[in-house]
This record gives sequence, C-alpha cells and structure tokens, in this order.
Amino acid sequence: MLYSETKAPSRANLSDEDLIQRYKYTDDKDSFAEIYHRFRHLVFGVCLKYMEGNHQQSEDMTMDIFERLLTKPPGEEVSCFKAWIYKLTCYECSRVKKNDRNQEEILSEYKNVEKKSEKFMENEAFLTLISREDDEPSELLRTAIKKLPKVQRDCVRLFYLRGKSYKDIAEQLEMEDKKVKSALQNGKRTLKMTLGEQETPAGQKGAG
Repeated sequence: MLYSETKAPSRANLSDEDLIQRYKYTDDKDSFAEIYHRFRHLVFGVCLKYMEGNHQQSEDMTMDIFERLLTKPPGEEVSCFKAWIYKLTCYECSRVKKNDRNQEEILSEYKNVEKKSEKFMENEAFLTLISREDDEPSELLRTAIKKLPKVQRDCVRLFYLRGKSYKDIAEQLEMEDKKVKSALQNGKRTLKMTLGEQETPAGQKGAG
C-alpha cells in the first residue's frame, strides 16, 4: 500500500481540487495521502469492472494509477478532480486491456505459425518433389499441373507456388475453405503419383 489507513487530519476539510494543487505546487505528501484515501475505493472499483472481477490485477492497477499521479499530477488546473481521476482510471485500464488483447493476438498468431509449420512438415515429401534449387518449378511439374482439373490446378498453383493461404485462395476463387482444402488434397495426390511415375524410370529420385 502507498499509505496507511490513517487519514491526514489537517487536510480533511480541503476540497479535492485544493488537495491536488497543494501537492502539485508544494509537494505536500499529506495532501496526496488524503487524495488517496478519498479515491482509492473509486479507482479500485473501476479497475475491478475493467479487469472483470480480478481482485489482484485491480489492486495492482490501483497502485499503478496512484503511483503515476504521485509522479505526474495533472498538468493544468482541474475543475473536478473526481471526474479527472475517473477518466484517468478508465484510460489506464483500457490501455492495459488493449495490451492484453495484443498479447492474445500475438499468441494466436504464434499458434497459427505453429499450425503452418506442422502443415509444412506434413507436406515436406511433396514439396521436395516440386522444388528445385532455384525455387522455380520444373518443366515436368508445370506439365503435370497443367493436366490437373482447373480447380485443382488453380488451388495448387496458388497454395504451393505462390504461398497463398486457404482463406486467400477461397476469396480469390470464390470457393468455400473446405472445397479449397479438398482440391489441394486431390491435386497433391495426383501430382505425387504423376511425378513419381515419371521421375523414377528416368533414374531420378522418386517420392520416397
């Protein structure tokens, strides 16, 4: 806690605005202590609402807000300190919640990357078949892709050669995600069979 539960009796009759001005211009710690005792419950209550009932996080936020006020009081004269500290509390809580959401988004994106990595490993044998050192598809691959049905051909080109996601392909081709996935699976299966059959007799390394 910043202060004890005992009020500063010599400041009890001053207005909120007078207290914050006295602290701001004279560094009167008793005035700040009185402000703290008057508003800690209000600040905590607002924090509790924003933090969805999390008492520990609300207590921490309350301390952070008063510590900020301690080092950085209002820059200009405040006509209604109660309204000012209420707005400050809402702002600080909103900022923390936004940061929490950003962290959740980062975690969600990380999980998506993990899923994509797993998908890459799942398709690694196929990708080995369609890749070359210069990252350009071979003529054999181009020919095999051209022979695919149009939907499979478009999906394979967009997904494997251009790096598009299921969602991007679905939007571009105006298809459902599940149909994109099905077309890719069927196209991949056909290409693996075609490329394997054509490369192995020529003495090249097959799908295995």
